[in-house]
Amino acid sequence: MCGAPQPPAGGDQRTPEPPPDLVPRITAEDLAAHHPCEDQLALFRAVFPNGAPLTLEAVVEARAAGLQVGWAACLLTPELLAHYRTMTADICDRYEADLVPLRSRYNDEDKALRDSYHADLAKLRASYDADLATLPRPYHPYHQETIARGVRFRADVRALWAAHNNKMVELWRAYQTDKSPLANRYFAKMDAVLLSFLCMMR
Repeated sequence: MCGAPQPPAGGDQRTPEPPPDLVPRITAEDLAAHHPCEDQLALFRAVFPNGAPLTLEAVVEARAAGLQVGWAACLLTPELLAHYRTMTADICDRYEADLVPLRSRYNDEDKALRDSYHADLAKLRASYDADLATLPRPYHPYHQETIARGVRFRADVRALWAAHNNKMVELWRAYQTDKSPLANRYFAKMDAVLLSFLCMMR
């Protein structure tokens, strides 16, 4: 039968993906025109030497490489940028709302650690002062025993600070771990919206 070829019965009716050379891309030159940070531009060139295709896969790759994907919104026209900000306002508000309990818990635990550190430091200082008071009066500030006790006190302070700092690092890591699922969902939504707007430009 003459005419346009028909798809085989029962075959795959999905719209085929466009060839790679037809997928719109963002190039380093596009970004350079908007004066990005030099390190980010260099990283973009390293990750996407032939430009970044406007696909979700490329967005994932860009984020994994450390590129600030949201910065690409500067490529939008003023009109599209205004629409983009309107469409993403609710996403941002929801993300901030979801972070409130996590931040509150982190701040409470952070304050408790700091208060504990300062209380322990005050105890060390009081113990040191009391220790000095046991020296025969008057004592010279450069007396050997005075120096020895000062050395011990400073060593105790350093040990106390190291322990406190380790706890603070652990707390921050736990907070980042708890925040990660929320952040991943937030960025996925923001990236999808931005990608759709960037495609309108191409």
